[in-house]
Amino acid sequence: DPLSEGCNISVHRLCVQGPDTLTIWMVPGRHLESFWLSAKAQGKSLPIAIHIGLDPAVYLASCCPSPLVPLGFNELDIASSLRGCAFEISPCIRIDAHCISHAEYVLEGEITDEIMPESNSSKYSMPEFLGYNGKVHPGLPVVKIKTITHRHNPIYQTVIGPGFEQSNLLGFGMEAAILDFLRNNVSTHCLNAYCSSAGGGYLLLFLQFRKDSAQDDGLVKQAGLAVFGVFRMIKQIVLVDEDVDVFNEQDVWWAMTTRFQVDSDLISLSNIQGFPLDPSQNPDYSKTISSPGMTSKAVFDCTVPYRLKQAFKRVQFACKQDK
Repeated sequence: DPLSEGCNISVHRLCVQGPDTLTIWMVPGRHLESFWLSAKAQGKSLPIAIHIGLDPAVYLASCCPSPLVPLGFNELDIASSLRGCAFEISPCIRIDAHCISHAEYVLEGEITDEIMPESNSSKYSMPEFLGYNGKVHPGLPVVKIKTITHRHNPIYQTVIGPGFEQSNLLGFGMEAAILDFLRNNVSTHCLNAYCSSAGGGYLLLFLQFRKDSAQDDGLVKQAGLAVFGVFRMIKQIVLVDEDVDVFNEQDVWWAMTTRFQVDSDLISLSNIQGFPLDPSQNPDYSKTISSPGMTSKAVFDCTVPYRLKQAFKRVQFACKQDK
């Protein structure tokens, strides 16, 4: 950050445009974009180190959302905690920045104020994490590469958008951020959170709660609505009881089937901020949507009312005792 000299570690889409030229798509509002805008306002380019091939702990930390890692927080602190040791960093050779020492490849470069199309020959860029082809951006910032370093016999590692790989990376930090928010601001009875890969690790959330009184019937609904106010990408939330395995989607569907009534347990919200990479979040899809990236959201309360808790006990099978 040219203002605070803080660092940011994050994942962004890059497209090769020439021997020393890339374009970069920074999701609006992300920390790297704010660093670039600050540098641009000063008439400077932003030095960056692009890493290929890293410890999985770094990838997990790099995908943590802003409520968990505020502007200026170094995601390497999370990666180091996950790994149980500090990650070594080294000064770059050609730019005023640092890189992670044991990366397979490091591309040293600068994000300039130059803008160019992501592609002039195709209307698609690459597969997105929701399973659809991403659209080409008409104008993206240009990255000029100054030098490339690598390990001996380096491994070129990449992440495929659709599927478990990226969904798990995205969901890990989102789950931690949501649990932290709910336990500190709404209810300590939120036991677990799981961002399903069916929603790309972002859009579909399962929340598990423990109810200790009738007041908790309203509190679980309040928790679901509160998540929408902080985490704009979440589109659907399923609330389940503590006896439902939130990490088992078949178990969640069982709760939906046997503990949910549409007329009393569904909360829907229309035309609120969502995530434009979901192609259904578009006025062409629904007349209730005012512009791309706006969407309807829903909370499915599949928890049993507290007064009926004893009537909804799951079958328990006895284990045969060895003589």
